[in-house]
Amino acid sequence: MEMLEGIEWLKPTLDSDSQNSILRLHKALYSLKEAPRLWYQHIDSFLGSIGLGKSDNDPNLYFTKDQSMFLVVYVDDILLLSKSLDLMCMFKAKLAGKYKLNDLGYASQFLGLEITTGSDYLFLNQQCFIQKVLNQFEMADCNSVSTSLQVKSFIPTTPECDKGNQAEY
Repeated sequence: MEMLEGIEWLKPTLDSDSQNSILRLHKALYSLKEAPRLWYQHIDSFLGSIGLGKSDNDPNLYFTKDQSMFLVVYVDDILLLSKSLDLMCMFKAKLAGKYKLNDLGYASQFLGLEITTGSDYLFLNQQCFIQKVLNQFEMADCNSVSTSLQVKSFIPTTPECDKGNQAEY
């Protein structure tokens, strides 16, 4: 059995011979089929109680009323995005008061997305993930074909945008 992807940060704390290492999985998270639903209900009610609203389009996206901060939840990973460092620190303190947290600082990667930020931009890409998939299927040296989409094109959004038929998805 191999260690799960995404917990590489544990390797320095394990024995140098990782083949003889043992990881204990907490039953509340991993073996009960009701656990994910209960966890989501718990975090959802807590985030609502501290003033975050939920997106109509994505149940894992939360935001403040003035949309100055966004919070994304994926299982037990949380990503905070905010223009205000003070606001972010306040919400992190509220979360730390309720849950055990590991603050990993500024995000450089989340769920396979590489995140690059600057003073006036946020850039997301999946280059490492794509390279990993190509290597896995021995296609790293395949012939590439250019895309028909414009590179670095921006699609403007407006409040009047049609949400589409959400039942299809």
